[in-house]
Amino acid sequence: MLTTLLSLTALAFPAWNAPAPQVKIDSMRPDDHQARVLGAAYCSGKPGCRVEFVPIGQNGAKLPVMNRRVPTSVTFGSFSAPGREEALLNLCLAESDSCGGVTLLRRERGQWKSVHHTPGVTAQECLKFRRFDGRDALACRGHFVMYGSRLTLVTADERQSSEKVLLNGDLQNCGKDTATVTRLGDWRKQDVNRDGRLDLVVEVQRHQVKSAQCPPADDAPFTTENTVRRWAM
Repeated sequence: MLTTLLSLTALAFPAWNAPAPQVKIDSMRPDDHQARVLGAAYCSGKPGCRVEFVPIGQNGAKLPVMNRRVPTSVTFGSFSAPGREEALLNLCLAESDSCGGVTLLRRERGQWKSVHHTPGVTAQECLKFRRFDGRDALACRGHFVMYGSRLTLVTADERQSSEKVLLNGDLQNCGKDTATVTRLGDWRKQDVNRDGRLDLVVEVQRHQVKSAQCPPADDAPFTTENTVRRWAM
């Protein structure tokens, strides 16, 4: 997988701790019907697992919960083989920010069934790309990172889902005068290597924050380096 630096400029905005931008994604939060249907497929064969709508959201909003997990994101595609009707369902623990992995679901003869569940993989806030072999892969940015960002590539086969880190933007050099905070800006699909398939292009901001605190103080002075990076998919 090719990654290339396209441009570099030094700027002093936006603030290093500004909220993450709203960007286009192919994943979505399951609606109530999808949560019931996909959740039932996830629960099949698991003793005591069933879909319940529990008031744990903001302002007491009811969220679907099964096996103590909330389905936070789903992406439809053909992940294990070309032409299959599949979904990658991301699940997070109902009582924390931690995520409990992804489940590959497949629709056959009008019914959804669970193929496998893989702990430790997060498929949230994702763009979908068609691979050279006709299968779909996901570029995802929805990891919980308190300071910084992470970009991963998520794929699935018949046995498990896999995750590869494309960009590790965890807080660097914290408490050592100048910390590095990496944030992801906008992204897009573009055929950058002219092979007929769409690739991933991402704006990346690296903030050099001058602060001996860990984490850095909100009002600490900083400079920003803007880059554009690309990955051939």
